[in-house]
Amino acid sequence: MSQKSLKEQRLQRIKNLGSLVERGFEAYPYKFEVTDKAALLQEKYKDSVAGDEFEDVVSIAGRVMLLRMMGKVSFATIEDDSGRIQVYFQKDILEKYNALKKIDLGDYIEVKGNIFRTQKGELTIKAHDFRPLVKSLRPLPDKYHGLSDKEQRYRQRYLDLMVNPDVKRAFILRSKTISFIRRYLEDLGFMEVETPVLQSVPGGAEARPFKTHHNALNHDYHMRISLELYLKRLIVGGFNQVYEMGRLFRNEGVSPKHNPEFTMLELYWVGKDYIDILELVENMYSELVKTLTGSYKVDYQGTTLDFSTPWARVDYTTEIAKKAGIDFDMLDEEKLRAWVAENYPKKGGDEQALAEQPINQIYN
Repeated sequence: MSQKSLKEQRLQRIKNLGSLVERGFEAYPYKFEVTDKAALLQEKYKDSVAGDEFEDVVSIAGRVMLLRMMGKVSFATIEDDSGRIQVYFQKDILEKYNALKKIDLGDYIEVKGNIFRTQKGELTIKAHDFRPLVKSLRPLPDKYHGLSDKEQRYRQRYLDLMVNPDVKRAFILRSKTISFIRRYLEDLGFMEVETPVLQSVPGGAEARPFKTHHNALNHDYHMRISLELYLKRLIVGGFNQVYEMGRLFRNEGVSPKHNPEFTMLELYWVGKDYIDILELVENMYSELVKTLTGSYKVDYQGTTLDFSTPWARVDYTTEIAKKAGIDFDMLDEEKLRAWVAENYPKKGGDEQALAEQPINQIYN
């Protein structure tokens, strides 16, 4: 869509907002009340059949994703943060029915009415009243082409969330995942802590830190690159089970495998060895998948992943050597670097690559 067209649409939407105000609506109400959400209504009335109508009055609010005006009746699809539901508007019922002409796709509206299921089987709210809440001054992305430009998707996440349900689902799953992990670790007796983000000397990992300056103290600090050292100090102080989920900052490259700012979980458990930690991770992830999806099996990109326990145990260096066709001891770093330089010259030739662990270069 051209910039001129966008500007024209914005001006028209501003005019539509003015028309709604002239009809007695507030331009931007500061408060609204809802009794239900779209997904909850779909679940509550899932057993109803075509033609059923209920006296229950519900109130929802959401974004107008579709609006079809057909004379004395109109239909709209409203989307809230749980899902979508259809709304039916009838001129004989609504005093301000004609104001629907000034509603644009993307606007937020509040609707009150009763539930019925259409003859085509669509669960619908028969509107007794409605009001605009927020006027969208810009159009939604084209519904047929969607938002396909990857850079625009990441720079304007709000647009991505509007039009790509899978992205919104990923946000929700991430939140539920973090909540589950917290509950799981707390049930095992772990205590969650917060450790310093600004550090005089960054440590706990090999990474290039971000630098910042504290004006009041006139002192340079680094954004942390690891959670490790302060957690270990808490162990020294007498806490036997601690963990932290926090942001880390590593001033390095950007790739599908690495982001300069990311979240890490790190825990320490006194008296346990690596086998105990393997079992903790195995059981936690297995139950996480079951809780979030209802099954231990997940279909991903055409492959079924089975998270039920026990998992296969694989030795890292042995498996890497097997896959790469290496027939010598991979712990011989000098020999391994020479092998990487010979077989992966682009990985072994530059200064940054030489500073990396050679076994990780092969893996990447």
